Amino acid sequence: MARKTNSATQRLKQDYMRLKKDPVPYIIAEPNPANILE
Repeated sequence: MARKTNSATQRLKQDYMRLKKDPVPYIIAEPNPANILE
């Protein structure tokens, strides 16, 4: 299970960095700093 959580966290971080670099107009999204999976 930890492996799935790790890969999910890594994927979400990549998605977040991509959104910060090229944001979608009129949409704001940020992960929960305490838990990116929430």
